[in-house]
Amino acid sequence: MNKHTGAIVLSILFAVGTAGAAYAASLEGANAVPSKGLVPRTVTGELTKIVGDTYTMKDLSGKEIHFKIDEARTMMNTHPVVGDKIMAEVQAQGYAYSINQVR
Repeated sequence: MNKHTGAIVLSILFAVGTAGAAYAASLEGANAVPSKGLVPRTVTGELTKIVGDTYTMKDLSGKEIHFKIDEARTMMNTHPVVGDKIMAEVQAQGYAYSINQVR
């Protein structure tokens, strides 16, 4: 019985570790703004595309950044259009916490 208990514990530890790594990888998303931890990251640039709830912008270094808005989560002090300069606080999950127009 003790041999089996050790194998079961080892299997559970492996499964938990693998699930944790998969969850962490899914938080970043393919096009989400990379962030350390769950602290929002502020990005500034020109809004280049809006498709549904997904916004695309070019930051000051020229890098393309994608994030989503959610009316329940996103505080928008403006309703930006393509070509506007904006500043967005983006969470690690890829959703904008706030969007402000930069003048």
